[in-house]
Amino acid sequence: MQSATSAQEWEWIHQIGGDESTLNEHAAFKAVLDANSAFFHPNLACDVGSVDLVSYVNACVSEHVTRANASSVLQVAVALLGSFMQTGYTGPTLEFELKSYLPDALANQPDALNRQAVQLLRQDGEEAYHLTPSVLHLLFAKLILVDNASSLATRPTAAWWKLRTLFIQQRLLDNPSGTLNDAIAALATDVEAGLEHDEYLKSERNGRIVSELRARFFVEVGLIHHFYGRPAKALVEFKRAQEATQLKYELTGALGKRTKFQTFDVTQLVVIAESRDLSNALASPTTDSSAAKAPEGLALNDDTLLENIEYTDLESKGGKLQVIDQCILLCFCMNVKNANPADGLTSEQMKPFISRVLENPNNWMVHTMGLLLRSRIEAHKGRTAERSVLQLQAIVDQLGVEADATPAERLNHIYSISIPSKWELEAELADRLMSIGVVKSALDIFLRLELWDNVVSCYQMLEKNKQAEDLVRKQLEQDPRSPKLHCLLGDVTQEKKYYYDAWEISEGRYSRAMRSLGAIYFRIGNFAESVKCYGMALAINPLYENSWFVMGCAALRCEDWESAKNAFLQTVLINSDNGEAWTNLASVYVKQDKKRDGWRAIREALRQHHDNSKIWENYLFISLDLKEFSEAIRAMQRVFDIRANPLRAAELAKDPSSLVDLGCLEVLVHAVVHDVEPSEGTQRLSALVPQISRYLEGLCAKMSGSARLYTLCAQFYTACGLYRLALEYLEKTYRVYLNAPGLNEDPALFKSGADAAERLAEAYREFGPMDEAPRLEEDGSGAETVTAVPVCPDWRYQGRMALRTFIGRTKDCYEGMPEHDHLKELLVSFSASA
Repeated sequence: MQSATSAQEWEWIHQIGGDESTLNEHAAFKAVLDANSAFFHPNLACDVGSVDLVSYVNACVSEHVTRANASSVLQVAVALLGSFMQTGYTGPTLEFELKSYLPDALANQPDALNRQAVQLLRQDGEEAYHLTPSVLHLLFAKLILVDNASSLATRPTAAWWKLRTLFIQQRLLDNPSGTLNDAIAALATDVEAGLEHDEYLKSERNGRIVSELRARFFVEVGLIHHFYGRPAKALVEFKRAQEATQLKYELTGALGKRTKFQTFDVTQLVVIAESRDLSNALASPTTDSSAAKAPEGLALNDDTLLENIEYTDLESKGGKLQVIDQCILLCFCMNVKNANPADGLTSEQMKPFISRVLENPNNWMVHTMGLLLRSRIEAHKGRTAERSVLQLQAIVDQLGVEADATPAERLNHIYSISIPSKWELEAELADRLMSIGVVKSALDIFLRLELWDNVVSCYQMLEKNKQAEDLVRKQLEQDPRSPKLHCLLGDVTQEKKYYYDAWEISEGRYSRAMRSLGAIYFRIGNFAESVKCYGMALAINPLYENSWFVMGCAALRCEDWESAKNAFLQTVLINSDNGEAWTNLASVYVKQDKKRDGWRAIREALRQHHDNSKIWENYLFISLDLKEFSEAIRAMQRVFDIRANPLRAAELAKDPSSLVDLGCLEVLVHAVVHDVEPSEGTQRLSALVPQISRYLEGLCAKMSGSARLYTLCAQFYTACGLYRLALEYLEKTYRVYLNAPGLNEDPALFKSGADAAERLAEAYREFGPMDEAPRLEEDGSGAETVTAVPVCPDWRYQGRMALRTFIGRTKDCYEGMPEHDHLKELLVSFSASA
C-alpha cells in the first residue's frame, strides 16, 4: 500500500477532514489488511506453528518495516485496533476474521491463539475478559504499537495510537493496573508535546482541524483520569478541551414545567451551550453525514411527568452543537457524578447536560452515550426505572444492527466517549435487572457471558450457596490453573486455603488472592497478618485505594506506625479527597510525635469532612499543642456551631457539655491570662480577644449552669481588664453552687462552693472600687462630659450579702468546718472595712 502522508495519518486520528467516501474507506479495515497481507507472512527460520505470538509479530514488524515502510505498518495496526473496537464496542460484526491472513499453521489453532492472546494482555496479575471477541486484533495492535514502538518512531501519530491501545487494554482488565497507569501517564505527556511541535499541525491553515485534534486529545486524557478515579484532574482536561473548541456553555436556571398537571412555573436547571465554527474560507465545516440518524430513544409514557421540561422563558439553548462539543458536555456530566455524592441533587445537575446533547443527534455513538447516561440516572427513581431498563436493553440490541448507522460513523468519536464494551453493557443490564428483583433473567445473562463472580452473587442472592459452590468446582475441573476461580471458591466457602492455592498457581502474581486474605485476617482480628497480605498484594498492583486504607487501619491496630503511615499516604496519593485516610494519617503522625505533619494532615481531612465535629475536636487538640491559637479558636467555634445545630437539639438536651471541651478552653484561657507566645508567624492572643469573647457569649447562652465554664469566663475577662464582666461570671459561678441540690449533703460540693464565694468576695473587694473605661455623658446644658464610673459602687454590700447568704445556707451542716469558719472571718473583714 502507498505510504501515508502526515495529513492522512492525522485524519486517521479524527475524520473531520474527510467526506463520506473517505469515512467508508477508513472503516473498511479489510481493504487495509488485504493491501498489506504480506505483512502476516514473514520469513521465519523455524516452524511458524511453534512460534509464540510475540516473536511472530515482532518478525512481521521487523521484516515489513525493512521491506516496505513504517507507515504501512502503522496502517495495519490502526486497522486492527479499529476492527477490534468495532467488534467489541460499536458493532456491527466484522465481515472478516484475522485468522484468514495468518499462516495456516497459526490459523488452524484459533482456540490456542485466543488463550495466548488473553494471557498476554494480563497486567499486574489482573486478567482480561476471557471471552473478548476478536481479541487477537487487539493483541496484534498492542504488539505493533507498544512492543515495537521504536520501529514507528518516525510516524507522527504512532504515540497517540499507542496511548489509545494501552487504555483499551486497561479497560479489558478486571481492575486498574499500576503499570499501565504509569505508562499511560508518561505517554500522554509525550503525545501532548508532539501536538505542540508537529510541523504539519503548525502549518495547517484550517483552524478547526487543529482545535478539534487538541480537543480530542484533552478529552481522551480526561477520560483516562475519569477511569482511574481522579475527577479533579479529569475536570482540568475537559476544560482544556472546551477552550480548544471555544465551546461556550452555562448551567443556569429557567422557568418551566416538568409535569402535565403543573399550573405554575418553577425554576428548572438548563444548560445553554453554543459551538463556535472554527473553519475558515479554505475549508468549510463538516458534520457527520448521517446527522439525522440516531439510536432509538424510548418515550417515557408517564401519566404525570412530561417527556421533556417545558421552559416558558427560554428562547434558545444555543443552536446546533458540533459533535466534539457534545462529547465535552457529556464529559462534564460524568464529572458532576464523580465529584459529588450519589444523591438526587447530583442527578438533577447531570440531566441538563444530557438533555442538551440528546436534543440534536449528530453522531450515532455519541447519542447512544447520552441515552446510556440518561438510563443510569433514571434507574433510581420509581417513575423512570422502567424506561431505564428498557432503554439499556434497546442500546444492547441496536449495537448489532448495521442498518442504524455505518461502522465509520460509530467509530468516528469512539475514543472521545466512555461507552462500555458490549459485554459490559450486557452485564450492566443484568445488574439493573437484579436491582429490580429479576434475578433469574440476570443470572441467564451472567451465565452466557461466563462472568462467574456475578453468577455466584446471583446464586447467593437466591440463597443457593451449594449451587454456587458446585458451579465454581465444575469450572475448576475444566480450568484447574485459574487463580480467579480458586478465589471465587474461597469467596463461596470462606476457606483461606483456596486463596493460598490461587497465589501459588499464579506464582505470586494474582494480587486478588492476597487482597482477599488480607480482608479475612482483618475481619478475624489478625492485624499483623492482614498487613503482610495486603503488602504483598499492593506490591503487585498499587492502585487499590481501599486496600491501602484497610492495610493502614490494620497497621494502626497492631501499632505498626511506619506501615500505617505509608499505607495512608498511598491512599491519599490515589484519592486526595479521602477524608478518613487523612484523619488516620494525622493520628499516626501524632503517635510518631510529628504533630506538625499531623496538623497539616487533619487540615486536609477537614476539607472533606467540614461538618464532622470529632475531626474538628482532634484538630483543636493538635492546634493547642502547637500553639496555633487562631486555628484552635476556629476549631472550637466550628465544634460549637455543628453541635448547637437545631437539628441536633435532642442530643444537645441530653448532654449540653458536648458543646465544648472545657479542658481545651482552660488551656486557651490560661494562654490569654499569661500571654503565651503563639506559633511563629501567627496572631498574638491579644488580637484574638474579640473572637474569643463572642465565642464565650454564644457558649454560655447555650450551656447554662456550668460553674467551671463561668469560672473560665471570669478568668478571661479579668485578664482582658473587663472587670464588670468578670464579676458577673463569678456571681454566676457562686449561684451555681449556692443553688446546687446536693449542697448540704456533699462536703466536696460545699468546699467548691465556699471557694467560689471567697473568690467572688475578694473580686468585689479588688474590682469594685476600680473605675470602668471612661464614657461620655451629657449634662443639663447638653454639653458632653467624661465620667468615670466604678465597676461596682456598692461592692461592700454585695460582698457581705454573698458571704452572709452562703454562710447561712450551709450553717446547719458545715458549721465548724475550716472553710465555713474562714468565710465568717472574711465576712467580718468586710464589716470592719465598712
